Amino acid sequence: MSSFLKLAVDGRNLTSSISGINRYVSESVFALSAGNISIDILHHRPVQQYFLDYLKATNVTFHQTATRFSFPLYTPTGEDVFWGPAHRFPINFPKHIPALVTIHDLVWKKYAATMNRRTYLGERLFFAKTLNRANKIVCSSHSTAYDLQKYFPNYADKVDVIYPGAHQPSCRSRHAGKPFALFVGTMEPRKNLYRLINAYAAMPCKNAIDLVIAGGVGWGGINPDMLVTEYGLKNHVRIIKGANNSVINQLYADCHFLVMPSLYEGFGLPLVEAMKYGKPVVTSNIASMPEVAGAAGLLIDPNDTQQISQAMAELSTNQDLHSNLSSFAVKRSKYFSWEKTSHSLIDCFQTLKHS
Repeated sequence: MSSFLKLAVDGRNLTSSISGINRYVSESVFALSAGNISIDILHHRPVQQYFLDYLKATNVTFHQTATRFSFPLYTPTGEDVFWGPAHRFPINFPKHIPALVTIHDLVWKKYAATMNRRTYLGERLFFAKTLNRANKIVCSSHSTAYDLQKYFPNYADKVDVIYPGAHQPSCRSRHAGKPFALFVGTMEPRKNLYRLINAYAAMPCKNAIDLVIAGGVGWGGINPDMLVTEYGLKNHVRIIKGANNSVINQLYADCHFLVMPSLYEGFGLPLVEAMKYGKPVVTSNIASMPEVAGAAGLLIDPNDTQQISQAMAELSTNQDLHSNLSSFAVKRSKYFSWEKTSHSLIDCFQTLKHS
């Protein structure tokens, strides 16, 4: 049995609206809290109520601090390990505590044009300093680990890969209407929504399947409503902004397949979540997406609108293909669970504690 562990966690991501990374943080913390561990979450402004409610029954304590970049009002005392679950450490956390950082992607190196300027500058300023300070670096996929070692080879000996997880299905399909393809993700440039809507508009079989776009409103002026209106697709495309977990899970249960033609992903959480529901995926043939989807997906060039359109049409009309990929989706999804994620993280934390 592992020894008791006291963990301090950078919880700044839990103060913003729901996204892939802050869901990773909350799900990991929830799973970790089932172990022989106490968790102090440090944050600079009020945590979103959704995350407070989700974590309220766990052995987690929240500590609000004064600024976004440092922890002057709360200095961890007695913690065995500090965890930065999203790329950066605060400026002045205690240097005597061994520290682990999770790296989800290297968007700022590979697709900087798809980022808002504030996030890009933050990565430029703090990313390398965090890698240097970290005693251990965890990447969310082998693709991300490869990118990290390519751009920062001096830290290769610190790197390990721990996949994020997904829950078992919590909803049953109750959709009795027209089948729909589903996109889940923040509405920002990297998600390639304009090409997705263009691809759907070009499908000859729109009467067979609708498209649902669900996720948080991002940056970059991405306005799918405008494109839907321009193409006259209001009767075929539904946009759900700010959907919470219960809504997303019902959409996974109800959809015909997931479509995720991102220009880059460090992991791609919706892929695994959809596959847990036995749903095939249409996704990009680059970065982490083939690694995650495995044999459950049709892989497309995200820059080729025709490929996206053809793959969606094929999954919409070819029932044998859909059934085969659905079977592969269930098998592939078994590789991913939050319990596996938490056990692997705890092994890393315990190693740092006793090093």
